[in-house]
Amino acid sequence: MSYSSPQPFGRTGAPPMSASYTQPPLPGPSMIARPGAMGPPPPHSPMNQQSRHQYPTRSNTFDESLRLPPLQTQLPSSTSTSSQRPDVRMEAREIQARSIEAMVMTIPYVNKIKVLAKISPPLAPPGPASPAQEIRGAVIAVEGSDKEILAEVGAFINQHLAKDPSCSIKTWGTSIPKSAATQAADTEMVDASVSAASVVDREEKDPFVDYLSIISEWHKKSLEMKKYITTSTEPSSTEPVVGTTPATNANVLPIAFVPGGFSLTTSDNFALRIPINDSYAPVDHWQWMATLWRGIVGPDLTIYVNRVSRDEMNKMGGVEIRGDCAAIIVRVQDGAKMDEKTARRLGFEIVEFVRNVETGFGRT
Repeated sequence: MSYSSPQPFGRTGAPPMSASYTQPPLPGPSMIARPGAMGPPPPHSPMNQQSRHQYPTRSNTFDESLRLPPLQTQLPSSTSTSSQRPDVRMEAREIQARSIEAMVMTIPYVNKIKVLAKISPPLAPPGPASPAQEIRGAVIAVEGSDKEILAEVGAFINQHLAKDPSCSIKTWGTSIPKSAATQAADTEMVDASVSAASVVDREEKDPFVDYLSIISEWHKKSLEMKKYITTSTEPSSTEPVVGTTPATNANVLPIAFVPGGFSLTTSDNFALRIPINDSYAPVDHWQWMATLWRGIVGPDLTIYVNRVSRDEMNKMGGVEIRGDCAAIIVRVQDGAKMDEKTARRLGFEIVEFVRNVETGFGRT
């Protein structure tokens, strides 16, 4: 038996294997933290490259291992409970949200960093026909799911780099859309006497619209950040450092700093806020959120902050420099603040990284 063209297949079919065709991974099947626990991605999803984009070869036997399992059954959503009372609909949404959160947050954060580095890479060097850059600074972003420690580490890095005469730091952040802020305020005011009308009103606020608004905002900020890190600037520090000479424009590095969460944190937040009302599994749901960052400049360095147990802190240490991606992992023990040893090491490693970015783009 022979074939002259690729044969289409669906999830209930079985794509035969091919030894002559491979698809560049973006990202790869390693993105899934626990294979089989979260269901298969929908067609054309880059999260599950194995046994996809494969074409028929000559064979008369069918390999049962190639058969894809059926689509994952989704939990009750707001659309399937529209005829129920508001309190019942809210309970159903809460159940679904907890399930989605459990699955999305089991994806390793290092894998998320790698995926976003492909979707939204750092600023590339200018091409042969492009204007030369005055300078090449760095974009640094702090990411993490714990708001308190995220703010603490972000504030520390900002203060540390602001005191360095060789750096000129400027911060960017995400503005909370009005509807999202209103929804948060409404949620805090909810009590037992809340009316059905107000519940329905909150349901009509679409978090997807908020997310698109944030993405649109970051496209504009991306242009500002790229201009900032390629334009010579004055040092941000006015305090002289003992044993050093004042920095000049020629050796002051502009740093665009995002201290309160960037593409990873925002993708996580909205993957949890936006309900799944279709056949997407939670992993694919998260990647779809991440894909919207395409076209926005990515960080040269990602600082991911994470709370850990005492045992993990003692075993792994407070700072880990990743060799497989441009990231520094900062660990803070549960119930504590970042310790002085971790802070000193973090400050040192960030400055060293910034200098390498400077060297890597031909500065002398």
